[in-house]
Amino acid sequence: MTAAPNPLLGVWTLVRWDITYGDGRPPTYPYGPDATGLIMYTHDGAMSACINRAGRPPLSSASVR
Repeated sequence: MTAAPNPLLGVWTLVRWDITYGDGRPPTYPYGPDATGLIMYTHDGAMSACINRAGRPPLSSASVR
């Protein structure tokens, strides 16, 4: 028996991140209205996401340390 292919596998680009409230308040944007990001789902069950504000300056060093 073969498992059905998972349509979520792969890398996805963030389109929008907002918090919508059910009480009529306007939505809020934790990373600004033009946030950027990626989310990745792998065949072995791993998931990774990266989200940031648009226009974020580069890190001050090429090293992650």
